[in-house]
Amino acid sequence: RVELINTNVTERYVYQGSMLTRDENIVLVDLVVQFRRTNPEDYLFNVQAPEETLEDVTASAIREIIGKNDLDFILTEGRTEVAAQTQEVIQSTLDSYGTGFTVFEVNLQDANFPRDVEDSVQDAIRAREDKERVSFEAQAYANDILPNARGAAARQLQDAEGYRARVIADAEGEADRFLQVLTEYERAPEVTRQRMYIETIEDVLSNSTKVLMDTDGSGNNLIYLPLDRLMERRSGQTPPTSYAAPSNASSSSSNSDSLARLRARETR
Repeated sequence: RVELINTNVTERYVYQGSMLTRDENIVLVDLVVQFRRTNPEDYLFNVQAPEETLEDVTASAIREIIGKNDLDFILTEGRTEVAAQTQEVIQSTLDSYGTGFTVFEVNLQDANFPRDVEDSVQDAIRAREDKERVSFEAQAYANDILPNARGAAARQLQDAEGYRARVIADAEGEADRFLQVLTEYERAPEVTRQRMYIETIEDVLSNSTKVLMDTDGSGNNLIYLPLDRLMERRSGQTPPTSYAAPSNASSSSSNSDSLARLRARETR
């Protein structure tokens, strides 16, 4: 008995079935396997039912690959990769059996979920997409706000360090000046008090241009000192002029006496 085997004819086998994905979802697949009988001897003598073996190997291979991937990957960008991995598993298994088949192409024509769970699956997919979108937005916000917050914190820390250094320096300077004055005071208390009084009066009067003095304490006789004019006289800008302006003065001699009494009180 002679049986002719055409090794140039490409045949196709269509497999359809439902199976579980790695994330435990049910998916329906429509797979097409294109093959040839390239080794007639193996095809005729090694396997009793080569076509049935091809069908079983195809079903086993696609279930293995689908079970290693998630539903989203299978339904979207993973179809080509799933088909390629399935072809590789089918061919290696057929070669190990010595079936004489050569698989030229495997196409995953369709992969979908059952219609009775379509709404639920779509809701789950949208929920996952919303979760990923919110997560990306939160990460983008964090990437934007955290550097600004760290920069602001660093600036505040630098400002605080600068303020601390200034306060410490000012306090140390005040303490040093106080210790210097204390040392001088311990050496000559009376002289130091008089010098501090004179320096204080000088500092106060340097910001004033007019001074009114009560000569006898009764409030009737006042002496008006135009300091600005006196300074001009000292610098030679105006001719010397007297500016005594008592409110109830009878003569210049009384003003001189009042000034003398005032100086006497101050020395006391």
